[in-house]
Amino acid sequence: MKDKIECKLLKPFGSTIAKSTMPKELIDDFLKDLYDIRQNPEKAKQYAYGHRLAGQVYKELLISPDIMLRWKQKYFDHIIRHYVEAHYKNNKMAKCVIQSAWTNTQKPNDYNPLHTHTHFSNKALNPDLSCVGYLKIPKMIPYNHSKEHHQVGGWIEFCEGSENIFNNANYLVQPILGDYYLFPANMKHIVYPFASDDDNAERISFSFNTTVIFDEMTQYEQK
Repeated sequence: MKDKIECKLLKPFGSTIAKSTMPKELIDDFLKDLYDIRQNPEKAKQYAYGHRLAGQVYKELLISPDIMLRWKQKYFDHIIRHYVEAHYKNNKMAKCVIQSAWTNTQKPNDYNPLHTHTHFSNKALNPDLSCVGYLKIPKMIPYNHSKEHHQVGGWIEFCEGSENIFNNANYLVQPILGDYYLFPANMKHIVYPFASDDDNAERISFSFNTTVIFDEMTQYEQK
C-alpha cells in the first residue's frame, strides 16, 4: 500500500523571492557613484530621496541614471525577465520600467520600519517588483541583550500572510556582500538596526522599484 501512494507539493499561494549574486563590477560602480554624489554637496542635495522613503537611516540618495541604465541592461533585466516568465510561462515580458532607484546608507542603530513599496493611491506609480542589493557590510557586534539564538542586527526580514503549522509567515535574511533579492513590491519587509564598535560604520544597500510591461501579443493569454 505504501508503494502506491503518490504526493506532489504545490505552491498555489504565497510570493516568490529571487536571489542572485551581483558581479563585483556592479558593486564597484554603484559605490563609486554613491561616493561621488556624497562628496558633491549640490549633487547630494539634488539626489536626496529620504523624504520619499520610510527608512530612519543616515542617507538615502538616488542612483545616477546612467549607472542604473547600464546595469539594468547588463544584469537586472535578465533577473527580472527570468522571474516574470517563470510565473507567466506564456506571457513574454516586453520590458520593465524602473521608476526609482536609490542607495541606503545605514549607520549603527539606524533601521527601516516594516513597510512595502506600493502606491495604491496612485496606480501610475504602483510598481510590480522591488529589490535589495548589498554593496557594503560592516563588522557588526551583538547588542548587549541580544539572544544567541535570535540575533537579527542588520538583517532584513520579509513578512507575508499568517503563520500556521505548515506555513511560515516570516523569512529572515542575513545580508551578505553581493547578494541581490527581487520580490513583489507589496511584500512587507523590515531592516533591523545593528551595533558596531565603530560609530561611523556603514551598511550600504540599494533598492529600486520596477513596473513590468508584457508583450501585447501574449499579455491576455493564460498562465
